[in-house]
Amino acid sequence: MPQPAWLVAGPPGSGKSTFIRSEAQRRGINLLHWNARVDRSLRDGRDRLHIQVRSREASILWIEGVEDLTQEAQAFLRRILETAMPQVLCILESTEPWRISPPVLSRCIYKEVRSWKNSMKTQIEPPSLEGILTAWNKGDDPVILLQKVLETKGFVSQELVLEAYRRWGNGISPWLLLTWLVAEQKAGACV
Repeated sequence: MPQPAWLVAGPPGSGKSTFIRSEAQRRGINLLHWNARVDRSLRDGRDRLHIQVRSREASILWIEGVEDLTQEAQAFLRRILETAMPQVLCILESTEPWRISPPVLSRCIYKEVRSWKNSMKTQIEPPSLEGILTAWNKGDDPVILLQKVLETKGFVSQELVLEAYRRWGNGISPWLLLTWLVAEQKAGACV
């Protein structure tokens, strides 16, 4: 069985390409790059793509600009993803993932790359309800805020941190979790 492809999405300049290159370097494997914006129909390189996904050597096949592929090319891409060897990781890069067909999306694990500029403005020290409201009004990223709160040593007990991760995994909003953690801390759940 092929491993699920990764869909690396984010705005232009957010670091998608850097993330993909660093993943190949971290794994110490070949990185094969394919620009779908140049060949929107995938007609010129279908044979080459078939050979690359059937490689016996561990590698990453990086397809940039997947949202620009025609519907026929996306159907072909779905078949490519289904026939990839287990040692080949297909990474699809997109700035507009909503333009990708549902059959392709269903074969992907979504990995969002956020802009470094937006993540740097996020501050919540010390964590408070007023700080959460201010962050909300500024448009800060709640995921980064939640991660900062959960990594703050001594703010809440380890049991609450684990419970927060469990609730987050079940789909509870990061804003609600932040508010819950601050309320628990105020109620005396400090370490």
